[in-house]
Amino acid sequence: MTRTHKVVHSILGWAMILALVAAIGILKGEKQQAAAQTNRVQWEYKIVFYGIGRDPSEEEFNRYGADGWELVTHYGSRYVFKRPK
Repeated sequence: MTRTHKVVHSILGWAMILALVAAIGILKGEKQQAAAQTNRVQWEYKIVFYGIGRDPSEEEFNRYGADGWELVTHYGSRYVFKRPK
């Protein structure tokens, strides 16, 4: 085998190795992305209306917190809570 043939074989060998490594990396990335989507937290929401001029008590908020609800925001007399499903 001539020196040129050895160089060509070496280049082809490295090209195949690089292609294999790239394919494994792509498959691994797709697998990680699918796992991340599976592990994504899903939320449920609760909107509580307390009535105009009535503020919720600390006790009421603590009761929601004990049930896993977290206050997200409020607008007017409406309070929005969320918790993981």
